[in-house]
Amino acid sequence: MFLFDYRFRRVILDEAQNIKTPSTLQFHGANSLQSEFKWCLTGTLVQNCEEDLFAIFKFLKVEVFSEEYWWNAYIKKCQNEEEKFNTLHTVLRPITLRRTKETKNLNGN
Repeated sequence: MFLFDYRFRRVILDEAQNIKTPSTLQFHGANSLQSEFKWCLTGTLVQNCEEDLFAIFKFLKVEVFSEEYWWNAYIKKCQNEEEKFNTLHTVLRPITLRRTKETKNLNGN
C-alpha cells in the first residue's frame, strides 16, 4: 500500500506556509492525503501575499472560502488593502488558534 491509499484520522502540516500555491507539487501531495481532520501549523501564515492563504483554505477544505469563485468575488475584488484585510480577518478568526509571546509568558512556557 502507498501513503495515499490510507485514510488518516488527522493530517497535521507543520510549516504549512510551504503549500502556498495550489499549483505546486507540495500542495498536491499534501492535499492528496485523505483524512477526517486537517490542521495547519505555521508561524508565518502569509509570506508574500494573501494568495498564500487560499492554498491553506483549499487544503483545509474550509467550506465556501476554499472555492475560487468566493476568493475571486470577495478577496480579489476588494477596493483596498484595508477592506481585504478585514474580510480575511473575519474569515480567519473562527478557524484560527493564535498563540502570541504574551500567551506563552502567561502559561509559563
